[in-house]
Amino acid sequence: MFGFGEKRLHSTRDEHGLIEVIENRNERSLHFGSPAKQSSYLLNDPNYLHLSYTRAMLTSLIFQPKPRKILIVGLGGGSLVKFLLNHLPDCEIDVVELRGEVYQTARQYFHLPDDLRLTVHINDIRHHIQQLRSSHSNHYDLILVDAFVNDGLSDSVVGNQFFSAVFNFLKPKGILSMNLWHDDQNTSKWVMETINATFGNRAMKISLDDKENVITLVRKGLQLHPFERNLLQFAKDLQGVTQIELPKFLRVMREHSLD
Repeated sequence: MFGFGEKRLHSTRDEHGLIEVIENRNERSLHFGSPAKQSSYLLNDPNYLHLSYTRAMLTSLIFQPKPRKILIVGLGGGSLVKFLLNHLPDCEIDVVELRGEVYQTARQYFHLPDDLRLTVHINDIRHHIQQLRSSHSNHYDLILVDAFVNDGLSDSVVGNQFFSAVFNFLKPKGILSMNLWHDDQNTSKWVMETINATFGNRAMKISLDDKENVITLVRKGLQLHPFERNLLQFAKDLQGVTQIELPKFLRVMREHSLD
């Protein structure tokens, strides 16, 4: 698993498997018992979103540039959390993470901050949904789902019940952005079909050239139209602020919309 110059900073195991932190000269990464990076940051630029799939997930900001209430399913090392707290001073973030050891690792090795705007719930999202069902209807502007285990997408985020709850929790015109795995084509296809059926409109896709990840985005109550007037210029403006190649991701989304 280790490459030249890499070292293991941390290793622990819980009921779901192995959790490791690996570091080389300028990168620290979180692994769940495989070479796949669950989270990563650059030691000389810790606030930059180093993994391209996390940047692609935030293509959602083109369509929802100032989300106030955000739900993140799957903490990892907390890269998305840190980025959003830094760039959106008025946001409030709820995170649901299954594994307490992942949360502790994010705090100790990935600088997950103490912030009054951040609440982390250690829970299975399926159980958390039951607790929130009545109180969080039309609550979130943005929901980000990045819930992976060592062998692929977590079972907790692929059921009809999960997507019905996501739809219910989103405000009108709220955005769901979800990380899928291209190699698991059967699961990814079923997820896309379920999202389309639940939301009543077509989800958009962003495939990444250098990764197996596929990002899917969908908006509640209104079809996403990547060809909207002035959208590309807005993506360029956001790129200047966020350091995310949003015009590129928007162009990829446009290409997929023509499939």
